[in-house]
Amino acid sequence: MKNSLALAVAWLLLGAMASAQTRSALLGVPQTATGANSEKRAGVISGRLTDTAGQPIVNAVVYIGSVAFSGRESRNTSTDEQGRFRVTDLTRGVYFVSPNAPGYVMLDEETWRRMYRTGDTANFTVTKGAVITGTVMSLTNEPMTGCSVQAIRIRDKDGHPVSISRLGALTEVDDRGVYRLYGLSSGTYVVVASGKHPYFNQGSVYENDVPTYYPSSTRDTAQPLTVQVGEEVSGIDIRYRGEHGHAISGKIIGYNAESANQYFNLQLFNLTSRMVEGATNVAAFYPSNNDGSFAFYGVTDGDYVLMAMMNRFDGKLAGSSGRARVKVKGADATGVDVTVVPYGSIAGTLVIEPLPSASTQSKCEIKRRLTPDEMLVKARREGKVGEPDLNFNFLQQNAPSDKGEFALTGLEAGQYHIEPSMLSEDYYVRSITFPAPAKNQPPVDAARTPLAVKSGERLNNLTVTIAEGAAAVRGRVVSATESARLPDRLRVHLVPAEKEAANDLLRFAEARAGADGAFVINNLAPGHYFMLARPAADDDASDEAARPAAWTATERAALLKQAAAANLTLDLQPCQRLMDHVLKYTPPAPPPAPKKNP
Repeated sequence: MKNSLALAVAWLLLGAMASAQTRSALLGVPQTATGANSEKRAGVISGRLTDTAGQPIVNAVVYIGSVAFSGRESRNTSTDEQGRFRVTDLTRGVYFVSPNAPGYVMLDEETWRRMYRTGDTANFTVTKGAVITGTVMSLTNEPMTGCSVQAIRIRDKDGHPVSISRLGALTEVDDRGVYRLYGLSSGTYVVVASGKHPYFNQGSVYENDVPTYYPSSTRDTAQPLTVQVGEEVSGIDIRYRGEHGHAISGKIIGYNAESANQYFNLQLFNLTSRMVEGATNVAAFYPSNNDGSFAFYGVTDGDYVLMAMMNRFDGKLAGSSGRARVKVKGADATGVDVTVVPYGSIAGTLVIEPLPSASTQSKCEIKRRLTPDEMLVKARREGKVGEPDLNFNFLQQNAPSDKGEFALTGLEAGQYHIEPSMLSEDYYVRSITFPAPAKNQPPVDAARTPLAVKSGERLNNLTVTIAEGAAAVRGRVVSATESARLPDRLRVHLVPAEKEAANDLLRFAEARAGADGAFVINNLAPGHYFMLARPAADDDASDEAARPAAWTATERAALLKQAAAANLTLDLQPCQRLMDHVLKYTPPAPPPAPKKNP
């Protein structure tokens, strides 16, 4: 839903790690998978794009791309006069569906995270995005023609901080000094003017200048703007300061200048502002840096992370990445080395376990039996404190083959949790295991603790077992005190009540409660549970999937203790759908006051 320049930025940043077919799709070149079996190509994804009044959005571009890296498939289509779209002859699997109608944004921002199987209907409701407009003038009151202007989102529509300050829109100043940023979601933004283009290797006489934030300041004193969809905020005039900044320069160590099949995308992330402040490509075909060298100009004092990620033009994911921490204080940072090391990977098989007996089956109705290639397996990295996860999510997930084989490649060294998804409401995760280390020993529980992946290491023979017969709970949180107001962000937790399951992470589940207290928790293993609602953690960012509290041993122990004390229990049977459940919320007791010294 962004303007064309913003889409170009998305292509640079996201396409840096995507396959050649995905890049072609983003540029409007239809692609199909090669060598796909004809019996698996009967898939259709269709839907409709409308505004909040139900009126069709005509001639919007809809991008559909598969998640599977083996035989990646992507298509572009457009909506008709009724706002409908339909793509046929798709390989069975899991797909992203991304509509683009300039000036519009999704009414429900969570829509961006959804994925679809062939056979699904993907309907989208959009609304006119917000607009910020104004001028950018020099200190001598001359228009800064060609200067780029960005709106960077720092808080969501409810005022909560986002994990990474992300680009909302990007444009250029015209010959009058006027700019117009449109297609913005509701939220809080900072507006920044830069004499150089932040995402392209494009020379400029202003490339050494520090970016100027509205109204005429540095990032730490920038004036934020809160906007709502459909609103136009004008008069956001920026006086361009034209102050010179510092440079960060160095080389990528491990760069192969002789390989014409690869290049590195390098991002500069400001740890204070939580912003990607620049990106560049390092490649053999760029004369300025075909030896692996790079440079960022107009950099302010602060702490930064440089992250290099290798991309291959042939679409293969075998590659490498590297990070380097840089501190800029009063001078250029030169001779910075970013050492790249090979990615690690996790390979295994996803197995689907049917219902165990005819008597159980008679109580269950599986709406649609899935095959392994209609599910997803994802590896989620435990981030370092204070450092963002700049790797791209689609690198860390894979749709298995029809036989269940999967490989999670492109993994930086670190600790990873395995998260199967796209299970539909009839399935739950029974186990995640490695083979037994010796005869007559049980398999190794790979879900109990995160998996350590080293650079260049491949962990093999992981088995992810998905079982039929999942339960679900849907309901609403209400205050235990009639007049009391619920906290604005609540999480609903289900905790195993059986003592032997206290450290079985697959038996813990949680979900955000909506503003009205409504919640849904699907894909639950049958069993005995405690139920608990508690406020979300302060660092629970709204723009990404929250990391489950049960992942941390101390948090898991706290959950078990709090849930047992509340003693709100549920017994969930196979295939049970508990609807309209009311969960009463009682605020936690305040900590005892410190004792006064006599």
